[in-house]
Amino acid sequence: MAVPNYLRAPGLFLFCAIQAVIGTAVVESPFYGHSKTVVAVLLKEYIFSTTIPFAIGYLVYHRWKLVQAKWLWVAGPCWFAIGTSLWLRQASVLEGHFAALYAVMSGLGCVSGLASTGCKSWFVYTIPSLRIICYSIGALCCGLVARTSSRPPNETARDLRSEEAA
Repeated sequence: MAVPNYLRAPGLFLFCAIQAVIGTAVVESPFYGHSKTVVAVLLKEYIFSTTIPFAIGYLVYHRWKLVQAKWLWVAGPCWFAIGTSLWLRQASVLEGHFAALYAVMSGLGCVSGLASTGCKSWFVYTIPSLRIICYSIGALCCGLVARTSSRPPNETARDLRSEEAA
C-alpha cells in the first residue's frame, strides 16, 4: 500500500527532525560521561550538538537524498522563537531582561545548577534548535559536494575557459 504524497512529505520531515534531535542523543550517550563542571557539560553539549547532527544529516542525505533534510533548518529557528516568546511572556522586556534571556537561551543559566529553570529552557529549546539546524547544514553540504563532484572534468575546464575569455 502506497503512502499518499500529502502524508509522505510531513512524515519524512518529522522523521528527519526525530533523527536530528533524538538520534544525536542516542549517538552521543556513550561519550557523555560525567563532567566535573557545568562549563564542561555546556562545552561538551555544544560540540556534540553541532558535529553529530551535521554528520547524521550528511549521511542521511547521501543515502536517501531527502529534500526534507535540506529544509529542516526552518523548524530550528521556529522552535527557538517559541521558547524565546514563552520566556518573554514570563519576564518584562521593559525591565531589561534581555541579558537574562541571553543567559537562559545560551546555557549560561546552567551555572546556577543543571536543574534550574534557565538550564531546562536551554535543553528544551536551544539544543534541539541547534541540532536541527546543524542536521540541515550537513544535508545541504552533502548536496553541494554531490553536485560539484558529479560534474565531468571537461565541463569544468570548459567553464573556466569561457570565464577567462569573458
